[in-house]
Amino acid sequence: MVLVLGALLYLYHHDIQRLPFQLRRRLTDELAFKDSNCTGMRVVEACGKEELVKVLFVVDTVLENRSNRRFARNAYAKRSFARPIHWLTVFRMMGNVTDEKGELAPKARSECRAFGDIVVHRNRSTGELVELEVGNNSSSYLQFVPWILDNCPNVDLVVFMQDNVIPNPFYLPNYRVMHMDHRPKVIHCHSLGGLPTSLCKAWSVVMAKKPGLKLFASKASMAADMFMLSGLEAADVASYLSVDDNMTMLYTTGAVVFYTFPQDLNMSMKSLWEEVMSAPQNSPDYLRL
Repeated sequence: MVLVLGALLYLYHHDIQRLPFQLRRRLTDELAFKDSNCTGMRVVEACGKEELVKVLFVVDTVLENRSNRRFARNAYAKRSFARPIHWLTVFRMMGNVTDEKGELAPKARSECRAFGDIVVHRNRSTGELVELEVGNNSSSYLQFVPWILDNCPNVDLVVFMQDNVIPNPFYLPNYRVMHMDHRPKVIHCHSLGGLPTSLCKAWSVVMAKKPGLKLFASKASMAADMFMLSGLEAADVASYLSVDDNMTMLYTTGAVVFYTFPQDLNMSMKSLWEEVMSAPQNSPDYLRL
């Protein structure tokens, strides 16, 4: 028994020596990144380190969808998975997040402070979402663009999606290489249920309010079937907007590299993720942008 303990101490003595420093660093990080107002300060801090974040996922969610956020935090947003490939995920929590006095609900406050989420408040008189210094409009994704341009200018790719969408990390780089035309600061969007692609072009009015943004509208389409798992629906990319110099922004809720999780699918989000990750055709080399 003594020999076994001695061998373990010998093998892991470096880890044992580092443990106090790791615990202290973790505690310091937790205290330093407490964001009482839930405005995404942790994201701003990470984006300030250019080498750490290349792909930013902005995921819209509501307080009640805790299980979807739990899945994401343990899948594509998990630190051990995301950090080596320079991914970062921020949740924008919407809906009933405040009480009658306008204070953050305890559940919303505790979660956003722990994970660095952004809370999007509602105007108590109108019920409309109050965006971060960019006004009110139904195109809430586009309203968040100036915030990203100001705080995360070095990010290469921004992905907007709902919390029921699962990104396929192996085909995201493939999609970018094949279909994004290498045009800088591009927004890709797709039509939902046959809606006209002109809806994408209408967003240029919102974006033109930000000084220095250069807009360009074009069209793109693709055959998505080859990229999808059997039984999951894909929507073709319909059009995209070129914005400026060195960022690409992808707007989608179910395009070729993303799975919109159907409620009646006989599989959990976790199981779907594990199936994608373990598929033999998916090489770890595909994870790199």
